[in-house]
Amino acid sequence: MVKHDALALVLFGPLLALAFGGCAREPETPAIRNVVLISIDTLRRDHVGLYGYEKAVSPAIDALGRRGTWFDQAICQAPWTTPSTASFLTSLYPSMMRLGDFGAPGRIAESVTTLAELLRARSFRTCAVTCGGCVAGDLGFAQGFEEYVDEPVDMAVTVARSIAWLEKLAPDEAFFLFMHTYDVHNYAPSEPYRARWVAPYQGALPAGGELAPLLQSFDKKEEIARLNAEDWRHVVERYDAALNEVDDRLAAFLRRLEERGLLDQTLIVLLSDHGEEFGEHGSSGHGFTMYEENLRVPLIFAHPSLPRDRRVDSQVRLLDVAPTIADLLGCAAPAEWQGQSLAPFMQGQPADLVAFVENSHMAKKALRTPERKLIVSMAKPFRELFDLRQDRTETRNLIWDESVPERAGMRDLLARWVERNAAEERFVPQGGTELSEETRREMEALGYVGGSGDKFGADTEYWLMLLRTDQGRELDASLGEGGGR
Repeated sequence: MVKHDALALVLFGPLLALAFGGCAREPETPAIRNVVLISIDTLRRDHVGLYGYEKAVSPAIDALGRRGTWFDQAICQAPWTTPSTASFLTSLYPSMMRLGDFGAPGRIAESVTTLAELLRARSFRTCAVTCGGCVAGDLGFAQGFEEYVDEPVDMAVTVARSIAWLEKLAPDEAFFLFMHTYDVHNYAPSEPYRARWVAPYQGALPAGGELAPLLQSFDKKEEIARLNAEDWRHVVERYDAALNEVDDRLAAFLRRLEERGLLDQTLIVLLSDHGEEFGEHGSSGHGFTMYEENLRVPLIFAHPSLPRDRRVDSQVRLLDVAPTIADLLGCAAPAEWQGQSLAPFMQGQPADLVAFVENSHMAKKALRTPERKLIVSMAKPFRELFDLRQDRTETRNLIWDESVPERAGMRDLLARWVERNAAEERFVPQGGTELSEETRREMEALGYVGGSGDKFGADTEYWLMLLRTDQGRELDASLGEGGGR
């Protein structure tokens, strides 16, 4: 009898526990119902605590990463806002859409399927609260959004407007919200944050909000060359103070989501469109070079259904953000999208994706693997190859080092990509792409002036010459005269 009772307990014990002891049941993981995509413009990966920064300027971002999955080698597809943002919202390379020059950035064509359009077609409510300028609605970014706000405001206003929109939705409505801020880009923190992080400074840099146009403008390169160590310390402190203020605003937004019972239903994706240079290679701002401080960006996916506090070391691209969101929602990605879902990487798939990066302003193209980076340019230095494992500051050009076996293979791979990835007419706007006066003024206020010119044209042959021949070796030798702007 005892044996029979024991057998019964083994067979039926789990069922009895479910029937009479509900506490034995594992809590259900909430499904992803909504998406919030947050772009903190100009955020350097190495100034975030999650990625090893020693200053506590990003506690909310760090906590967000710990409750989700974060990518250590995420590479943007262009080193400035318009082409990079267009790429992660459309999963197309900028050259496919003929986007990229400061003075003539182009426009996302109506024929392109954006992430917002994909989700709107599946009954998601869609809204974007941005700060205009490089992501103004008249550049095509408004496609798929029911409401598109593009006014130059700070993160506090961005958060308030986003919350106000969410509060208008019915409880059963799924939503996609895109938030974008220039606060870090602008180096203009409010006084409490400035007092907390910025030491007294008596140098020549402007004290007010004029710092961003100075650092970003091509026309100010001679002034940038005169900055000393004390000036750069002040630049970094103002940057960190602005980041800390954005981080506090982000924390307030996430608390509001939680108060409304939305946080566990919502996939939060946080990224930056590009990094920023603090004089490491003789340059400042962004959009001018292809070095790591410009291309390697933070990327976080947070939701209870995803692995918690998982760091993914595999190389990925911002190009993959839209396909990943679609996959996690169970949506089929459009056939023309060039990225791929990162969901397998979150579950431990050990793989790397080859990253291609391009810039029309200061025309450059790059191929990055986790070990090497090849850069070709229309200006000196014309060709550069770096060992990213042994030379993290990218100071030793190996393009003519015969001991590096990958040289020829990387040049050939980038050449094949250039040939395959020339602009497709179906993704290029048929109408005019002139900037509105309002957008032009906003971009100029951010420092996007000078040094522009249409670099697209019929330049494929030029790129192939740089990649497939040894012409220009004597010019490559003059690296000391190039590298920056």
